Amino acid sequence: MLRLAVSFLLVVFTSSLFAQNYRVVIATFATSEMPDVIKQSNIPGIFRKVDQNKLYHYYLGDYYTEAEAEEVRVEMLMKGFIDAKVIDLEEQKLWCGAPCPYFKDDYVYNLIGSDGLMVGAVFFLNGGAVVSKKGSKTIYEFAKVLKNHPDFRLHLGGHADAKGAQKANIYIAGERLRSVIKLLKRYGVLRKDIIPVIFGEGMPLGGDLKYDRRVVLTILDSSGQVVSRNRATMPLAKKMPARR
Repeated sequence: MLRLAVSFLLVVFTSSLFAQNYRVVIATFATSEMPDVIKQSNIPGIFRKVDQNKLYHYYLGDYYTEAEAEEVRVEMLMKGFIDAKVIDLEEQKLWCGAPCPYFKDDYVYNLIGSDGLMVGAVFFLNGGAVVSKKGSKTIYEFAKVLKNHPDFRLHLGGHADAKGAQKANIYIAGERLRSVIKLLKRYGVLRKDIIPVIFGEGMPLGGDLKYDRRVVLTILDSSGQVVSRNRATMPLAKKMPARR
């Protein structure tokens, strides 16, 4: 706790003077309401950013070196934030392409797959809601995670590009969600384990419009936290057979 307090004071007094390249993301959630686990942590200096897929990331930092950030990450692990991860800001800028600011105001640009979270996307043709073969493989991958982890849930975000009327874009985003849900059910996922949300044209990825026509799949644990890919693909511990 002392380490965090000292780091927080250093950030306040020196962030305007020196560039700091590392932060620690301690947890990510799919809802805007601050979760109890963050409220009750009493960790100084936590701040939040929302990304282009409406995921809310909670950070600590800035830190000058990766080693310094790693110390904080380990401390967060000990506090129960099992998916805490060191973020290299320069590396993230390369992921999303110059001149991407990564952090800007209250927002963060997180390229899907660059932060180690169990987040994926299915992309669609202009005006279409038919899942491609590549999209089917992505959906199957997420269905398999749910099968292996019955306590997990799947959050789906339906998006559209900004071409045409807003009402029509909301409708097609909903149709894309329905197509994904239909395939998930075919793969054995129960409807109660799916949380669909329509965003429409409100959260563009930027650049090519084809990337705006998407459904974003996000695995959540029982607390509502976005699960890391490592945790999602980790097999459940088998129960020991009863002794006779």
